[in-house]
Amino acid sequence: MDQVETDHRAQAFSLLRAGRLDAARAAYEGLLSAAPDDAGLLGLLAVVDLKQGRLQEAEELFRRCLGLASQPRIHLRNLINLMALLRQTGRGDDVRELIAAEVPDWPEGDVPSAGERKGVLSLARALFGYGQPGKARRLLDRALPDRSGDAAALTLDGQLRLDEGDAAGAGRDPGARRRARPGRRPSVDPPELCPVPGGTARCGADDGAAHRPEVGGLFRTATPVAAGDDIGAQLGARKGP
Repeated sequence: MDQVETDHRAQAFSLLRAGRLDAARAAYEGLLSAAPDDAGLLGLLAVVDLKQGRLQEAEELFRRCLGLASQPRIHLRNLINLMALLRQTGRGDDVRELIAAEVPDWPEGDVPSAGERKGVLSLARALFGYGQPGKARRLLDRALPDRSGDAAALTLDGQLRLDEGDAAGAGRDPGARRRARPGRRPSVDPPELCPVPGGTARCGADDGAAHRPEVGGLFRTATPVAAGDDIGAQLGARKGP
């Protein structure tokens, strides 16, 4: 990726962050004219569609992204976004079908950012809750091998250990053991949407955009990546299982 293309990607994302969605759409469509199978760019165009209420178009783009060859980080980002869209529109069966397919591995030895940890946990909980404990375990172990001090990760680890028949292992952390009751599956909350590039301005050719992807919270129409924002009203759907 040359500097000119990097600058154009940065400009497109700046337009998205600023809520200038028509301009962002034009910018991403221009970039895609030269790279039509770039899953990172397509995923961000899908975010523009989603923020403009074009839910069918957004879903089609996310699904197209998942059918393209891309680096695991990009694939997982688009997978989480599609899962969130499906859950927010009450299509849990479609989520179950989606994650029955192969989930790509987190890059071994690649330490996730604080924001990415949230996305990994969101996906791992969904995998477990939808009856894919093996995939949840593999994702958790590869992405978050050090879970010390992370109550959410320890709780999920304890739930997985109990499901695996390792009650002794689940009991190593008393707090996690109390939260991970035998026979209990985690509730399947809507996965957190939009791990789009954000945070510090750091170029990353690995994710097809001008910044390192941050797996943040749900976003409102005017705020792309602020953690804790909620798209429930935008999608017209009740949050929760």
